[in-house]
Order: sequence, then C-alpha cells, then structure tokens
Amino acid sequence: MNDYTAASYLLIAWFVCYVLFSHSVYKIKDSNIPSLLLLIGSLAVLIFVAGYRPVAQFGDTAKYLYSFNMLTDILYAREDGQFYYGNNELLFWPVAAFIKWLGVNGRGWLIFILVWFFAFGLLSYRKLVNSKYWVVVFCSLFLSYHLVFVNSIRQAMVEPLILFAFYYCTIKRYYSSLFLISTGTLFHYSAYFSFPLVFIRSRLIQFLNPMYVCLLILIAFVISPFLELIFDSFLMFNFDETIDSKIDSYVTEGNVNEYENLWGLKQFQLMVFSSIAYVLVFSREKFRGNSLIYIWVLYYLLLVILTSKIPIISGRLMQFLSLVFPIIVWDFINILKVSMEQKVVIYTILFGMLGLLVINNLSAQIVLGLTK
Repeated sequence: MNDYTAASYLLIAWFVCYVLFSHSVYKIKDSNIPSLLLLIGSLAVLIFVAGYRPVAQFGDTAKYLYSFNMLTDILYAREDGQFYYGNNELLFWPVAAFIKWLGVNGRGWLIFILVWFFAFGLLSYRKLVNSKYWVVVFCSLFLSYHLVFVNSIRQAMVEPLILFAFYYCTIKRYYSSLFLISTGTLFHYSAYFSFPLVFIRSRLIQFLNPMYVCLLILIAFVISPFLELIFDSFLMFNFDETIDSKIDSYVTEGNVNEYENLWGLKQFQLMVFSSIAYVLVFSREKFRGNSLIYIWVLYYLLLVILTSKIPIISGRLMQFLSLVFPIIVWDFINILKVSMEQKVVIYTILFGMLGLLVINNLSAQIVLGLTK
C-alpha cells in the first residue's frame, strides 16, 4: 500500500472514530477514556499524516529539512539557517541545531514541532473553550483545514504560543502574555502582529456592538487597497536587510505562490465569512459573555481584510483565524436551543463531514501527500 493511500485510509478511519468517541465523551460522563482516545487519535493523525508526508511534494518542507541537515553548530545555526533557508529569527535555527545535537534527525525535528503545536494548542483550548467538552472541540482542529496549515513550520511553533498568550490577556496577566508573544517573535515574525492584542482586549470588549463592528469591517475593506502602498513606502527607510527583502518579496515581486487569489480560495471565504458572522452575532450583549475569543476573532479578521491585497501576509494571518475555527463553530452551536447531546452530535457530524471535504481539496492533498 502506498503512503498516500495509507494516509487517506487513516484519515477516513479517524473521521469515523472522531464522531464515535466524541459522542462517547457525552454519554460516558464519569470516564476520561473517550477523551484520552480522542487526544491519542488526534496526535497520531497529526504525526503520521503531517509528520511523515512525502516532503518532495511541497517545496518549503524539503528546504527546511535540507537546511536542518546542513546545520553544524548551535552558535552558528542562525547564520547557517539564513544562508540555506533565508530566515533569521533569533531562536528558530539554534533550537533546531540543539535538537539535531541531541541525535534527532530531520523527520524527528518535524515531529517535535508538531508535538509542540499539539501540547500548547491543548493547553490553550483547555482554557478558552467554555465547555467541559473542550477535548471534542480541540480534536476537531485536526479535521479542519488547519491540518494543512500546521505544516507551516515556523508559524506552527508560534500560533499556539500566541493563543496561550491571549488566554493570559483574558485573566489580566499581561506581563505573561507579553513574554509569550516576545518569545514567539524569536521563532516567526508573524508574532509581532499579536502585540496589540495585549493592549486592546480589555479596552475594546466593553464598547463593541453590531453597528461599530460593521463600521470597523467596512473601514478595513476601504483601507485594504492602500495598504500595499504603505508597505512599499517602508522600503525607502532602509530597515534591516532581511526585513527589507521580505517586504520586497511579499509586495513588489508578487511572491504569492502559496495563496495567489485569496478570494478565490474556498477556505479563505469560509474563514472570512464565518468570522464576520461570529463577530456580528457575539457583539450582541446577550451573547457577548459566551465567547472568550471574541476579540481574537475580530482583531485577526480586521488584519486579514486589511492585508487582503497582499495575499501572502493575509494568508499567514488567516491561519490565526483557522486556529480557533473549531471554537467559532462550537460557540455558534452552543447558543442553539437544543439539548447538549444534540449539540455534540451536530458538532461532531459537521466536523466529520468537514474532514472529508478537506482531504478532497486538491491543495490539501498536495501538501499532505495524499496524491501522486
């Protein structure tokens, strides 16, 4: 059996098990076994499908592995990584070199990153999901398109750190939040976008209503065509050479191969329009208390719309929305006037179907190695 066939069968089997185990979480209330099986299954799928995918079918991962194999010394790892791959975040390659020094090979390094993502994602969901069925919600993340996004190696290390930092914001531990975001910037520059979250969350949440939210979204759409000009103007100031080259490649050279026309991608449309619906519904006072991630969704939604004319940046930011998509869906279902058992059934069947749609998506098949 070919690897891609085995991966496809594993995913389909996982979708069925997810629905069955999730229902068991509700039915068997006095046992943690169904939840544990869900977590083990999710981690196994993540490691096998994402960690052992054929990397030759997706250039970035192959280049990461080549760069990893070329690392020779922890002290010079940052320079080596910049030479072979092109990024120069302070800790990403030194940490990779340390892992290599421990005797771990390239595949093991990829799996370490996936386990890192899983562990911090688990902690974040445990705190941010307003339900005792948080395990069901967390495991559905690996039935969504985020199973593809998690293969963005550096960003996969940052996303769950930022989400946990956001949890610290919700309990007013702002210094802890700033520390985690600062740590994230040492692995991927996308973390810099998250600093404003620390300062705006407590100030915005009390004043938002559907009218203000509509106005903010409209302003973001209006400004978005001009943002490319603003990024272009940064090149005149001669910042750090690496930052300048990034801006140049993202904006002036049209380096958008990963995303191209974002509005033509179904996953982008789904994330944007479900996020717009979410912020409009949960900005109403009667529902506002049901959501711990409201400001997160609103903030990254506005950033995604603002940068939509710069697809590679907007696409990266979209991953922060995708990261909480299962919580968005759960919060919607949770306000339905049906029994909790019906909510769990609706939710799990919905994500089981979504998982099947994901693996039938051509871009997902290419990234996960599900096609020849």
